[in-house]
Amino acid sequence: MLLFVKPATGRHSPPGDVPRIPEILFLYGLLLFGGAYLGGFFSRLGLYAGPLLFTALIGIVPAGYVLFRGMDGRRVFPLQLPMAREFQGGLLLIAGCFCFALLWIAAVLAALPSGIGPQGDATRAILGLPPWFTAVSVCLLPAACEEIFFRGFVLSGLREVTGKRRALAVSSLLFGVIHADPARIPLTAAVGFALGWAALETGSLVLPMLMHALYNGAFLWMTLSLKALEARGGYSTPIDALMVPADAGIADRVIAAVNAVFLLWPLAVAGALLAAAGVRLLGSRAKNPADKTPRGP
Repeated sequence: MLLFVKPATGRHSPPGDVPRIPEILFLYGLLLFGGAYLGGFFSRLGLYAGPLLFTALIGIVPAGYVLFRGMDGRRVFPLQLPMAREFQGGLLLIAGCFCFALLWIAAVLAALPSGIGPQGDATRAILGLPPWFTAVSVCLLPAACEEIFFRGFVLSGLREVTGKRRALAVSSLLFGVIHADPARIPLTAAVGFALGWAALETGSLVLPMLMHALYNGAFLWMTLSLKALEARGGYSTPIDALMVPADAGIADRVIAAVNAVFLLWPLAVAGALLAAAGVRLLGSRAKNPADKTPRGP
């Protein structure tokens, strides 16, 4: 495994092998603020081309920059296949994240009847497009391109300067912020932390890409299923009974959110058990003396 492994001398990688912090901040700002200004341009390309192009740029820009600067692409974007144990651990970990995500969204929906952010209209528009485009734009392309940037370009550079733990925390926060929805930032950052953990433990971007695609795919399947039920005459969930009026006060919204969490407590238990099992499997290589394969510290 080649990701984040220090040389035998104990020194960090030579300058230029991985991105430096100014380079990381520059590209991050370019994607964060440039995306907002380019939104109108992408929208004029049509619903098919616009979202695909912008998402693709998240992966193309850092990959092109690494190539242009002559950095070590194998260190920044390693693509070794995970071991069977790591694969199983990644599936369990992302399943646990999905359970916690459902719990978080339920609490936010109960407290904010208007929804959980400005992405609702865009999501509804994408869901109205052909299934192949929806799968590519929601599951496959974001999983590949966002992992290339955040778990590859950002995490590899930060780790060389700040160390593993701080790099993992900072890269996860940046991952949450770029999704531009205040209600989703804590959830997205937590998922980013799990994906970063998988990248560090496996020394590869393959497992985080797979986990990311499955996570997005689970939400896509759930959204399409609810949409189909609604088209057949509507549906109701336990959260519907907890929804508060639009003019409700802060205290009522907080109470509704707390009630939603208590109502769905089995999700928290399931999420904790699945995540703990996944972390144990992902970290089991370090406890196995027979396994001499190097990995990130």
